Amino acid sequence: MNDQLKFKGIFFRKQAGGEDKGWALMLCRDQQTGKNFAVFCTNFFPKLRVYYDVVIEKNKRDSFNLLSMIESAPDYGDDLVKFITSNIKTIGKITAEKIVAKYGKDIFEQLAQDNNMEINELSDKQKEEMLKFIPSFNKVDVEFFTGNNMFLFYEQLKNNFVLEKGTFVDYFKSTNPYILYLEHNMNIIDVDKFALCLGVVNEKSILRFEAIITYIFKEMESDNHTIFELEATFVSLNKIFEFSRDDFIYLFGQMLLKKVIVEVEIDNKKMFSLNETRTKELGIVSTLSNINNKKIVNVFETTEFNLKHLDEYQLDAFKNAMLKNVSIISGGPGTGKTYLIRELVNTFTKNANNVGEEIQILTPTGRVSSNITKKSRYLAKTIHSFLSISRDEELKTGVITDFLKKNWDSLKILIIDEFSMVNLNIFSALLSRCKNIEKIIIIGDSDQLPAIGPGNILNDLIALKKFKVSYLKNNHRSESLDIFNHYNALNNHQIPSFVKQTVINIDNSLDNNEFISMYNKEVKKNSLDDVIVLSPMYSGKSGLIELNNILQKELNDSGAFVLSKKERGIVVNYKIGDKVIQTLNRTLDGVFNGDFGYIDSIEQHTEKDNSKSITIKVKFKNVANETGEVKEKILEYTEVEFRQEISLAYAVSIHKFQGSESQIVFYIMSPNHESMNRKKLVYTGISRAKKRLYIVGSINYYLYLVSKFKKEKDDIRTNISTLLK
Repeated sequence: MNDQLKFKGIFFRKQAGGEDKGWALMLCRDQQTGKNFAVFCTNFFPKLRVYYDVVIEKNKRDSFNLLSMIESAPDYGDDLVKFITSNIKTIGKITAEKIVAKYGKDIFEQLAQDNNMEINELSDKQKEEMLKFIPSFNKVDVEFFTGNNMFLFYEQLKNNFVLEKGTFVDYFKSTNPYILYLEHNMNIIDVDKFALCLGVVNEKSILRFEAIITYIFKEMESDNHTIFELEATFVSLNKIFEFSRDDFIYLFGQMLLKKVIVEVEIDNKKMFSLNETRTKELGIVSTLSNINNKKIVNVFETTEFNLKHLDEYQLDAFKNAMLKNVSIISGGPGTGKTYLIRELVNTFTKNANNVGEEIQILTPTGRVSSNITKKSRYLAKTIHSFLSISRDEELKTGVITDFLKKNWDSLKILIIDEFSMVNLNIFSALLSRCKNIEKIIIIGDSDQLPAIGPGNILNDLIALKKFKVSYLKNNHRSESLDIFNHYNALNNHQIPSFVKQTVINIDNSLDNNEFISMYNKEVKKNSLDDVIVLSPMYSGKSGLIELNNILQKELNDSGAFVLSKKERGIVVNYKIGDKVIQTLNRTLDGVFNGDFGYIDSIEQHTEKDNSKSITIKVKFKNVANETGEVKEKILEYTEVEFRQEISLAYAVSIHKFQGSESQIVFYIMSPNHESMNRKKLVYTGISRAKKRLYIVGSINYYLYLVSKFKKEKDDIRTNISTLLK
């Protein structure tokens, strides 16, 4: 393009913005012409005074957009000695002449190849300064990645994979490049392009197909299934990669021979699973069976303790938890699961076990952990924080320290709540790391939504009938018996009743004022903390983005503006006073994914380079400490942190609110969400209500769904489920 410029240069000043804001305006100088350019940066941010091969493009303002940059060696010109003495002040002319004479004019490239290269003419300090000056470039790599338009992948590669010496090109010509996906979680599309450009594979290579088919299986596993039909696998594969059916059949057969994939027969039908996944599933069953078959530990006479407040189902669950090394407790909202956890831990601690050491209460989300800590007064943690990871992908790359090993080895009694939300990968990792567990108590609601990710572990373990299962059936929320009866009727394929004052239908669309009127009434009568709107989808009519914009206008239209961001193509404004939700764990701050807060204030700052920045403060009202004491906490966010971690929360998704509860729930029941409106999702959503439940939408459509639920099949296909056949 005529408006594009390519040159070697350095960025020498930041005029405005910064990486924390997601944009920056920087000054860049062309080394050859000395001309300066104002460059707008968004996707990547250059370091100051480092040489880059730069591509910029003229924009509609008097500046340029940064299209690409690759660190490179500067042009030294004819006088390398002068270049060294001008740029590295600790090296004088005589020393510079000596090292150029001895090591040649490619001294910088030699140092870039081997940072430990001995240069006896330089002191440690001089060498350190010279190394600081050298950018992390390599001529061979620069030419390869630039020539193949992979500059961004090159930057990511340098951050994810450290080479002591040599080039990435040479290294991955002799090492499987697909380990960048398989072991380092880099994007498979980028890794595949890299491997093909290197020439180490062709499109039909077994090495390539192994990585690609692993990726395809893992993508399909995100819907909980862990075994698949051959045809479904072929269709999924060809949505992203192109393989003829003949090539697919041949290469798939090679994966079976290599045992990357294993064949599983169900009802005389051939199905297939990743061997890695099948090993995890069968390993879970084996580990739990081994624990269950050990000598019974912590057997107590229940009459020694004050258990008169337990109902018959809770008492049965309590006894099973004491008398079995592995027990499962399933119960819906309000059936007393958290109260039972407290009684169990009270009993265990009387036997000199310490909560947080031998005893751990773990949950899949920070929101659930916080709720248990507040109600039981015992510290609950997320499984992720206990394993010292922030997301599942870190299970492969996380660092295991002696401190972590000590914590894991100390664990004897494990209680896991909201187990339906625990996926295969995280539970397998937990069991494999904690090798001294003597007792496991699994607690959850088998009727709720399954986990995000592979597996259907709670339902599978119950169906397996290898472990003692107890069911909690009584409602312990005195104010919500009508709601309890309503969602249980739905769950049992009966017509649920609507009851004045407790279970109410607003048979109107969002365009009608009745929903808004009732919402405003509930907020004024109770508080915004106690009212939530649930919808299964983000986009479209009755989606969360539209709902949040509507409700913000009703409750906080005059709030002071903070910032705007686009969410799925729609502009969303954030204002002081908005109800928001934390979407990533901030474990050290005690605030977790799913915690609600309010935008408290915004502060403007002027940096040393005269650029502007902001700090946004969010107030969280119900942060529990280790003793369960609830306090208010204000957290500060940079603009980038806020954009990444905070969303409006007048309305949230059912998945996001799973494991939580609210006094007042408005459930949006729309035909626009037909693909999402399945029994487990609706049951999970409406059972969040404690005091009053509103079904917003056509009552005829709602009852149609209830009748349709009878025909639904809970047919999640897993390796554990094959053990039932």
